Amino acid sequence: MRWLSEESSPYGFADQDGTLKQVDSRTWQRITPRTHKRFVASSSTARKTSGSTRQKSETTWLLQGFLAVVMIGLGWYGVHAKSVLGHQVKATFERAFADDYSSQVTAAFDRIAEKYHLNVPVLGTAALHYHVPMQGRVTVDFSAQHPRMVISGKANEGVLAAGSGTVSRLLHQDSSGYLVVIDHGGGRSTLYDGLATVTVHKGQSVASGQLIGRLGKNGHPTLQFAFQQDGKFVNPHDYIVWSSEEA
Repeated sequence: MRWLSEESSPYGFADQDGTLKQVDSRTWQRITPRTHKRFVASSSTARKTSGSTRQKSETTWLLQGFLAVVMIGLGWYGVHAKSVLGHQVKATFERAFADDYSSQVTAAFDRIAEKYHLNVPVLGTAALHYHVPMQGRVTVDFSAQHPRMVISGKANEGVLAAGSGTVSRLLHQDSSGYLVVIDHGGGRSTLYDGLATVTVHKGQSVASGQLIGRLGKNGHPTLQFAFQQDGKFVNPHDYIVWSSEEA
């Protein structure tokens, strides 16, 4: 409430019945009993400041939410789009998130889940780093007896790096063409056998989705693809998702 005049004091005292009474400054100066409790009227400026801060906070959350939706949309497009632009978007995301902050982000999600008692599904980081080396039908799938997948492709079809890394091996084989091995770090590597031509060299750094070679131009060319962890063949399906059209 507003004070009645310039001489009015922003102080008062509490009676025994609990009521608060305003007194003018002269009267207040003569009041000495310590049983009276001092109070200060709330400031309208503080209320305005609080409201302004709250409005700015809401605006910030809305902007952050919008940007998050945009980033998710771009990520979805990069994963599902089969165009050159889609591969470029996905490669950009993978370069941005390949090494940085993943452990910190995971720990933050774990803390939030624990605080609010949430059951968060476990998503492997492989889904963000690896993808099919080319479009085609898997004619021979992974097994303990045949660790290399055989993928049927088109003549002169391009083969892409399934993830970012370094070309650790490049071998020309007369019978089946070129063999390329890409080291992705962390003990993981991918193998590509059956390339008629290559566009990379040993020791070269490659980005996920980058063209590394092409299949032959004649007949029904195939690519032999394998995934290794610490030198042992593992199931590529644990790291790469093939669509139903490719299965």
